[in-house]
Amino acid sequence: MEDSGKISYTGQLQRVCIALALACGASVLVAGEPATALDAVTQLKVLATLRTWAAEGRSLLLITYDPTAAAALCTRAIVMEAAGSWSRHPWLSCSKTRNTPTRPAW
Repeated sequence: MEDSGKISYTGQLQRVCIALALACGASVLVAGEPATALDAVTQLKVLATLRTWAAEGRSLLLITYDPTAAAALCTRAIVMEAAGSWSRHPWLSCSKTRNTPTRPAW
């Protein structure tokens, strides 16, 4: 029998960790794959919350394999390629050169 106070689902634990990080009120948030393992509706809510948080003058460092999440949150991108090489781009030029989805309209 599980302890009733224990969070047993990955998505629930992930949302709690994001909420705790946002509640700290830090000026910089490092978010590693914040929408992974969440259902589509929750992904949109989490990304919208992070976007609002960043729009309030805070910095967000997003680490992701998800180009849609990056398009929703980022103004600049550093793209890591094979063998550890990387390139830096303003997000719009990055999205045009890599056929990445553009920012959602929410």
